Amino acid sequence: MSELLAKVDMVAQSIELYEDELRIQLLMARKHVIPLKDIVDLEFRRAWFFLAGKLVVVYRENDTLKKVYVPFNFLVGRCVESLVAIMIERLAYVYGNKEAIEFLQMADDAGGMVQCPYCSSMISPEMLICPGCGTPKR
Repeated sequence: MSELLAKVDMVAQSIELYEDELRIQLLMARKHVIPLKDIVDLEFRRAWFFLAGKLVVVYRENDTLKKVYVPFNFLVGRCVESLVAIMIERLAYVYGNKEAIEFLQMADDAGGMVQCPYCSSMISPEMLICPGCGTPKR
C-alpha cells in the first residue's frame, strides 16, 4: 500500500500525495486519482491580491492530456506550498533525477524577481511596494 506523504484539507476539498499517486477531491466532482508518472506539468500560483491562488496539475489519461484545477485561499496557502515542494521531490524520485523534471517548477523562471516575504508574490527588485499585498519592501 502506498504511504501517505502529504495531505491538505480545505473546505469541501482535499489533496493527498502518496508515493506513486496524487488524489484530488473537489466539491461536487469525481475524485481524481493521478499516477505520478502521468503528471506532465505542474503550475502553482498565488493570486496577486494574495487571498487566493490555484494549483494546476496536467496529466495524461488514456493518451489525452487533462487538467485539474485546485483553488485555495490564504489560510492554507503555506500548506499547499509545502505539498507542491514535496510533490516536486517525489516526482524527481519517480522520474529518476531532477533534470528529468525541470518543467516541474513552482514558478516560472524568476528572471531576477524576488519573493515578497509576506504574501509570496514575485516582485521586481526595483519595486518599493509589493503589488500583491501593498507591503513596503525593506
